[in-house]
Amino acid sequence: MSGTVGKDCYRKEIVMNHQDIEERKRYIEEIMLDHVGESNAIFAEDIACLVLGGDAVTSPTMRRIIKQCIEDLGLPIASSQRGYFLIETVDEFEEYMDNLELRKEGITKRMEVVQDAFLFHQHRRLRERDLAIRDGNVVGCMPSASKARDESPASAQGGGTHV
Repeated sequence: MSGTVGKDCYRKEIVMNHQDIEERKRYIEEIMLDHVGESNAIFAEDIACLVLGGDAVTSPTMRRIIKQCIEDLGLPIASSQRGYFLIETVDEFEEYMDNLELRKEGITKRMEVVQDAFLFHQHRRLRERDLAIRDGNVVGCMPSASKARDESPASAQGGGTHV
């Protein structure tokens, strides 16, 4: 099994029932037993082509099926730039755990940055809206109390109460 299988496949989303998924997970298990160690990794596209007989699924779908193989079948599958492989050595295991930890830290950092950016923009939008309302520059909003008083018919005629 080489890294060139995917070139002959086209990408499409495959809808699979439970039985199909179970059969495919078992087939992936067989494939992975031929790809022990990072030096024997196989690309997701190649797994998809082998499992689906020429129809490739999208990367997220393939990742989900491989994740199910890890969880349901207890396979120690790792991934790298070389593709997917069964972890063979303690070094590969530790390297993969370090990689996952870095990805987790990266995701946590991205979450914090997006949260900060969202809060900043929300605060700015609310402040701009409040300033526009205060200045009476918002279409469809009630004019401010002082502007409404200045434009009322009673103040235009010199009426109203003066203290």
